[in-house]
Amino acid sequence: MFEIDEKGEHGEVFTRRWVVELILDLSGFTVDQDLGGLVAVEPSCGSGAFLAPITERLIESCRMHDRPLTDVRSALRAFDLLPTNAELAQKAVAGALVEAGLGDAEAKSISLDCVQCGDFLLTSHGDDVADFVLGNPPYIRLEDVPTARSAAYRRACPTMRGRSDIFVGFIEMGLRILKPDGVLGFIVADRWMHNQYGSDLRRLVSSSYAVEAIVSMHDVEAFEEPVSAYPAVTVIRRAEQSTAVVANATKSFGEANAPSLTKWVNSR
Repeated sequence: MFEIDEKGEHGEVFTRRWVVELILDLSGFTVDQDLGGLVAVEPSCGSGAFLAPITERLIESCRMHDRPLTDVRSALRAFDLLPTNAELAQKAVAGALVEAGLGDAEAKSISLDCVQCGDFLLTSHGDDVADFVLGNPPYIRLEDVPTARSAAYRRACPTMRGRSDIFVGFIEMGLRILKPDGVLGFIVADRWMHNQYGSDLRRLVSSSYAVEAIVSMHDVEAFEEPVSAYPAVTVIRRAEQSTAVVANATKSFGEANAPSLTKWVNSR
């Protein structure tokens, strides 16, 4: 356990709603799937940019597949380091469930089970626990994390080598908790694909996982505020590698183009 400075730098970058929807679509987290019988993990939920659409899709899928809304309790796990964010996320989940017809007390109980104030990288998750790991991990250098916590991260996530960014650990941990055929769908900086500090992570991915889609979005307004992070939508499955789709989104790419991209990717 480490003391957290809520006013410190935590690398939070908030994703635009249409980009979240694109990532969920490319990852296969769609309402035609029986999502209530699967497990989705959001490792750094912030105030709910990913969590709100995930919850909405869960609710709609439960209705389509004749599941009780209470199945959301076992189908969703979310984490955030900051108590304020965790509380906002819990309220977002509870609000969606109340709007869908659950009583206040039951909705609050489910949201408290689903959203945990905790450090995803230092939580004991077990193996083969997630069908989906979805989100936008924090963007912060390890050297900007307090020394003791940084050392704990390196022990928990061995691929975080050199002057690594913390999102490398989120990718590693997210991949390790996937069930067979499970999918990780993130928007992260694509530097780990090229730089030296990403070499161990690249080795892990190539040895045990399949890259399904990389969509570079360097010039796209993917976040609520301007960020020079060289982001890429990254979809990786725990499976044998097959054909991968690689796309480069130009500056003109936006919400109106996302459905066409999804259709193209899914068509293989």
